[in-house]
Amino acid sequence: MNFDNIKHIFQQELRSFFKSPVAYIVIVVYLVILGWFFTSNLFINNLPTLRTVFEMTPFLLLFFAPAMTMRLISEEKKAGTLELLITKPIQESEIIVGKFLAAWTLYFFTLLPTLCYTISVGLLGSLDIGSVLGGYLGLLLVGGVFIAISVFGSSVTENQVVAFIVSLFIVFVLFMLDKVLFYLPSAVANVLEFGCRLLALPRYGSPSEAAVGMKIAPINREQTLLRSLLALAIIIAVNLAGLRLFKRLDLTQEKIYTLSDASKNLARSLDDKFLVKAYFSNELPPEYMNNRRYLKDQLDEYRAYAGGNFQYEFIDPGKDKETEQEAQRYGVPPVQIQVLKQDKYQVEMAYMGLVFLFGDKQEHLPVVHQSTSNLEYEISSAIKKLTSKELKKVGFLTGQGEPSLQPMSRLNEMLSKQYAVSTVDLMGGKAVPADISVLLVVAPDKPFKEWEKFLVDQYLMKGGRIAFLLNKVNATLQSQRAMPVNLNLDDMLESYGARVNTDLVRDVSCAYVTVSQQAGFMVLQNQVPFYYLPSATEFDRTSPIVKDLRSVTLYFASSIDTSLARTRGVAARVLLKSSKRSGRAENVFVIDPRMEATPEMFKEAGIPLAVTVEGAFKSAFAGKPVPLDSSVRNSIDTTGRFIAGKPSKIVIMGDGDFLQDQLSGGNRDNFNFASNLVDWLADDIGLASIRARDTGSKPLDEVGEGTKTIVKTVNLAAPPLLVVLAGVVRWRMRITRRKRLEMRGI
Repeated sequence: MNFDNIKHIFQQELRSFFKSPVAYIVIVVYLVILGWFFTSNLFINNLPTLRTVFEMTPFLLLFFAPAMTMRLISEEKKAGTLELLITKPIQESEIIVGKFLAAWTLYFFTLLPTLCYTISVGLLGSLDIGSVLGGYLGLLLVGGVFIAISVFGSSVTENQVVAFIVSLFIVFVLFMLDKVLFYLPSAVANVLEFGCRLLALPRYGSPSEAAVGMKIAPINREQTLLRSLLALAIIIAVNLAGLRLFKRLDLTQEKIYTLSDASKNLARSLDDKFLVKAYFSNELPPEYMNNRRYLKDQLDEYRAYAGGNFQYEFIDPGKDKETEQEAQRYGVPPVQIQVLKQDKYQVEMAYMGLVFLFGDKQEHLPVVHQSTSNLEYEISSAIKKLTSKELKKVGFLTGQGEPSLQPMSRLNEMLSKQYAVSTVDLMGGKAVPADISVLLVVAPDKPFKEWEKFLVDQYLMKGGRIAFLLNKVNATLQSQRAMPVNLNLDDMLESYGARVNTDLVRDVSCAYVTVSQQAGFMVLQNQVPFYYLPSATEFDRTSPIVKDLRSVTLYFASSIDTSLARTRGVAARVLLKSSKRSGRAENVFVIDPRMEATPEMFKEAGIPLAVTVEGAFKSAFAGKPVPLDSSVRNSIDTTGRFIAGKPSKIVIMGDGDFLQDQLSGGNRDNFNFASNLVDWLADDIGLASIRARDTGSKPLDEVGEGTKTIVKTVNLAAPPLLVVLAGVVRWRMRITRRKRLEMRGI
């Protein structure tokens, strides 16, 4: 194959594209349609992503790829120039490749103006550049496939319209093939699914090579057969190898499509057979079949890193009664799903659960939910729990008015995946058990007695780890009242280097609540911002506790004072703070959601909301006696108490309600944050990076309606205008060049 010939064909075709206004018209129409979809959804989704562009472009290419290429060979045939071209010292394959590359380059130039979208979104929010690069690379490869097939369509006829229809039909069938698999019988779907894997439209451009081989069929059939068979053999070999090998280029900033290092290390550490039984019904709706495919890919990746000790199998409980009973014995129940049958939706029972087996131990995940973002964490936590010889213990302190574990069921469920969770009661002077790795003091509402503080203090002095999540102001949204709470913990916390202030933090970055308003005979419900429910996004990203979180929604939070840390010889670190427009309410608390906000209310920035303190703490009872009640005087021995403790660490936060299911605002990061705190205190931070993966992009920055209108207008008009401008400049250059040639008499 002569590359000079390919270059000559390529340059000739590319020039012919831009000599005609047709190319510019096609590109402008394409950009107008794409821009309309992009701008229509930009502020509705309110996320810094180009997902709309990446999802809509393949659909638009179904029509624009055939339109761009329908004349490439059919016009040559009709004009009789193809035979003349073949008589020259140039091979048929060189003609095809040159024309294909020219059309592909035109498509590349079509995508260039869409970089305006990238710039706009990048200015409005935190854009993941890696995912954008990966998206554009995918669009180029998919475009290459569509263009290659369309060039083949142009080669089978002299009529451009027929070439367009043939190309559109082939591309449409291949594009829709994997989308209709779920509606076909299982036997047919399995055969077609293997075919889809071989075609692999989005994968690495290999179908382009196969299609290029197909396009020369009308010119030289003998060579075509050999080349097509060779290309097909290569595609089959590559895809079969890909079923077992996992080498993945994940360009996303957080590597959300690749197993984390913690998961890889867990898989590599398996020293015995770990079996996953995936109980999945065969007949599932499309959205659930996508989950099954995603699950299989992820299990394959675990198996690739486990060196043979990780195995899995998919089992259909519906095949017989015994298998169904086995699934239910393992704790995988059937769930109700809606299935489209006979032109109407019907409710059916299906299985979509996992069972993890390691030795004589087992864990189960009853349902694999449609959102698979947390699937890696579920699998890795099961591996960690089953392979750990002894689970660390986490204790929730009770007896001072703390809520039970029931309102915090979601947090309890997350912690139970890694720890043995229990309650700790100091009643009767019982010390905190020495085997408790982390003690959680969550939202007490009664004053601590001195001897209770002493028992907590001595637990810390012995190296225990504590999280103080305290409400210094008792406030509820329903009563719209707030009252200071005396917990009798200030002196103890101050001796450790920090304290919770008796105030309420308000923040412009906040959650919304529903407010009812009377309008005549009607009651209207509106969503309004409630400044005392801060939605905190200012994290210390160097800390593994919060580096992967998006936001934490707090419920009437108080600020933290760390000014005493240095004098106490300990290190304090602010994990979470308010935004640049925030403030504090002290003494008088007006918490009506309908109150008018004034600029004076938000003059502060970066108010500490959660801190960690590390070091060798000094006992809060050093140099002073411990007042003991008569009920515990014989139970507590203060003679051998610790005055200075071993190096330890604590967490102090002015909100204990944000962990409750009903008060979390539905924010998953609230529980990720709390779980990460426990992991950090327990020196087991490994799974924290997995738990918070893919919790959603940070929203776009808040802008006014005028700015939104400008952004939409610019993104809708700028790309096509750039193309028009380029066309005008090229037209003027051609006119100028022609005049120069005429002046020279050429």
